[in-house]
Amino acid sequence: MRPGKPEPGFERARLPGPRGCLIPGGKGLTLEASGAWSARSLNSDPDMHPPEPRPPAGDEPVPSAASPNGLSREEGPAGLPGSFRLWFWLWALAAGLAGAAVLWFFLHAWIPAIEGALGRLPDQAAIRRGHLEWSGPEPIVLAENRWLTLEANPRGAPPASSVADVRIELREAELRIHSWLGYWGMPYPQEHVLGLDRIPLQSHWGAWRPAILLLVGLGVIASIQLVWLVLSLLIWAPLHILAGMLRRGLSSRDTFRLALGGWLPAALWLAIVFLLYGLNRLGFEVFLLALVLHAAVAPAAAAVMLALLPRGAGADLSAPAARRPDNPFAPGPDAAEEEGSNPDPPRAQ
Repeated sequence: MRPGKPEPGFERARLPGPRGCLIPGGKGLTLEASGAWSARSLNSDPDMHPPEPRPPAGDEPVPSAASPNGLSREEGPAGLPGSFRLWFWLWALAAGLAGAAVLWFFLHAWIPAIEGALGRLPDQAAIRRGHLEWSGPEPIVLAENRWLTLEANPRGAPPASSVADVRIELREAELRIHSWLGYWGMPYPQEHVLGLDRIPLQSHWGAWRPAILLLVGLGVIASIQLVWLVLSLLIWAPLHILAGMLRRGLSSRDTFRLALGGWLPAALWLAIVFLLYGLNRLGFEVFLLALVLHAAVAPAAAAVMLALLPRGAGADLSAPAARRPDNPFAPGPDAAEEEGSNPDPPRAQ
């Protein structure tokens, strides 16, 4: 090595004293403002070598074109997970559970009575021009059990005592449905002729029984969904006001999710009520009261779920979050502030 000129890969750092020293790889010593010596690259340029990017935190949202703040529009806010579609299917499942319980009750309580009444119809009977034409004995009880009584009474004779909760009576000009609340009369149609002959009705019932039961089940489920949807719209506004008073920060869409979710326990309530009534564990008055109270279970359950959510659980999904730079290796604004507050120490000459 020649004494006057450093070899390639070496640079001379000026140290106190008559002579400097050679540092391999361009590493040398610099004097900080405080007077301390520290190693520093003599041939490095901070503009050419930006700082290494920091790994994102585990809960930091990742922006995308569909959601600039990193939150998916299909996801609910914190504390209210699941998409609206998921909550809708859960609500439909609840309606299906309630409809299955109602259909089971029909199969267990009413269908046996209806099939027994078909076997006691006269050979010739019909409803023609709004009047009942009856050729058999009258009045006659066609079928009776704990829940339903079917009888024919064209002349309107005083009815016999019945143990059933519901009594359906064929009168001369109308069909009467008696219960604990009174009776409701439905006049016969004037334009159509309805045959009540025993043999044709039994054959038609045997052929169409599965289809009729399927249509009844679907009709019950559709009716339950329609009633629940109307009630959900009615309780949505008070629930949204309550969410604002409790400072939960839920949007209108999220509040409607809670209104739909309240019918999950209500469906379980309704299924248990029909099960107990079908097993003769509930009286008719208690059964009617439980049916009315099931409409109050849903808003109560939604209010409880709302109260269990933490404050600010539904933070505004449209609030802009800190957007990452397109180039992950470019220094962020915090790096620029650090450079402005802590300037680089002077290089060694």
